[in-house]
Amino acid sequence: MDVRRSLLAGMVLIFLAACGSDSGSAAGAAVFAENDSQCASPTLTNDNGDDELLETAIECLFTELDAGNPVTVDMSIPTVEGDPIFHRYEFDGTDVLTIVDNRLDEFGEGVVIAERCTSLVRGQWLPQGTNCEPVDHPGFANPNS
Repeated sequence: MDVRRSLLAGMVLIFLAACGSDSGSAAGAAVFAENDSQCASPTLTNDNGDDELLETAIECLFTELDAGNPVTVDMSIPTVEGDPIFHRYEFDGTDVLTIVDNRLDEFGEGVVIAERCTSLVRGQWLPQGTNCEPVDHPGFANPNS
């Protein structure tokens, strides 16, 4: 009887340990569009409506920034070949965290570039951070989904 209980207890512990592990995502990884309450996070598809979706998201981002409101805007922007590159602009009320995750770009570098910046300015295409320092960040969790 004691052997059975020990075996059962061991199996339960192994099961709980397996359920508690999250090998699919790194701690602190971003989840795409998890903070869409203020600004929608566009997923562009190389179609005609992409420019409007992108401009709407950028306009919303700058409206919230100008008001001093914390905001997060994620953008999935495809390469010419259609591989997604994930972008995040996260303003906490003081600084802006920018993340570019191009690990799914077949012809890209396959890296995550993250910076903490004092502000954002409008760029020719996407917002650009100013006074930025590199930071470690795992990128987006499960970018395939």
